[in-house]
Amino acid sequence: MSPGSTTVEDWQRSAAALPIEWKGDLGDDCTAAWAGLTLRAELMKRGSWWWAVYDDRSGETLGSSNDSADRVATGKKARLAAERVAREWLKG
Repeated sequence: MSPGSTTVEDWQRSAAALPIEWKGDLGDDCTAAWAGLTLRAELMKRGSWWWAVYDDRSGETLGSSNDSADRVATGKKARLAAERVAREWLKG
């Protein structure tokens, strides 16, 4: 996760108390809009999953599977990785 230029706003901390609701095909390509962030998870070739978290205001990527050498093998693990990065960023 890169520190970047964006900061967490008070309303985002409040919104973080809400559950994360993923939409789309959880077995292929899904997105969650949560607390001013967009979380994505997508099945790639050869059975690995890509995930990323974006700040909706700035468009900045806050973290992604591209930042890690670890291969994510399931959609559930990809979603959990994105959720972990989003929650950590909001704790800022």
